[in-house]
Amino acid sequence: MRHHHLLIALSITTVGCDAPLEGDVIAIGDSIFDYNVEEDASIPAVIGETLGLEVANAAVGGAEVLGGDAPIPDQYQSGDWDWAVMDGGGNDMNDRCGCGECDEVMEALISSDGASGAIPELVATARDDGARVAWVGYYDLAAGAEFGFDRCGEELIELRARTAAMAEGDEGVIFVDASEAFTADELDHYDDDRVHPSIKGGRAVGELVAAAMLAAEAR
Repeated sequence: MRHHHLLIALSITTVGCDAPLEGDVIAIGDSIFDYNVEEDASIPAVIGETLGLEVANAAVGGAEVLGGDAPIPDQYQSGDWDWAVMDGGGNDMNDRCGCGECDEVMEALISSDGASGAIPELVATARDDGARVAWVGYYDLAAGAEFGFDRCGEELIELRARTAAMAEGDEGVIFVDASEAFTADELDHYDDDRVHPSIKGGRAVGELVAAAMLAAEAR
């Protein structure tokens, strides 16, 4: 697990989940969002830079939706957010069921129709604050992905499908499929562990998310 660092820059504030958060956008999630914070090149940082918004990044590497250290729902703080950008669920399936017999874990995260589970409950909390929500589905993992994630491909695809269905039920929620940013054979978009994004990969995903947010606001 990467350590969570404090980083304050013009476009993004990265803080621990217990500190007061301020900004236009809150980002919560796991190490996919927490990666490259030292270089001010995390996915949330790229979103803030692209849109000219202040993003408070409360994501923590290794975080799960259903519990564990720094649970993703606990990262969220109510506020006057324009957007809440979220990811999560991968660590739950890897750690709790080894991305094998994961039906119970998947259902606890989100039902097949996207209507119930811990993820929709988290999204509803931000929606109740008046924020739009962008849920970012995981990109495809490259062959040889470390930490056991090489066995998780089918589960991550199913999680994308369910969170996409969730977004269809609320005009204030969008689903952004990070697998559209790059393919699993574009290895320069991955860190050496073939799980986390390189700076190039993080920029590709961040720009994709930012474009989706702009498109949603234009509708």
